[in-house]
Amino acid sequence: MTRTFAQVAARYATHPELAGAVLEDPNTLGSARDALLHLAARMGQAQDVRDLVRLGGRIDLPGDRGFTPLHYAAAAGHASVVAVLLELGANLDAKNEWDQTALEVAMLADQVHLFELL
Repeated sequence: MTRTFAQVAARYATHPELAGAVLEDPNTLGSARDALLHLAARMGQAQDVRDLVRLGGRIDLPGDRGFTPLHYAAAAGHASVVAVLLELGANLDAKNEWDQTALEVAMLADQVHLFELL
């Protein structure tokens, strides 16, 4: 089943980071400077990540502190989301404000199971 942006966005509409944000497209930033794709990656929602990219979400969009969706998935240890993001073309060399790649973020978060993926 192909979902629309409205259907995917509805899942996150009550998230505190999106309070007051008008979700017009997948790249709309909420109050914490993150978009839906960042939230989906951080929460381990691989299908939402896939759908948001298909719907125009920028896969390497820097969010809060320069974290990309790949940084968030790596920090949280979501291997399935990391795999989807890499399959869809996420940049392994993207760096956050601390000049860290997703691999370095995974290392700092002790997400050892992700080292081979990243």
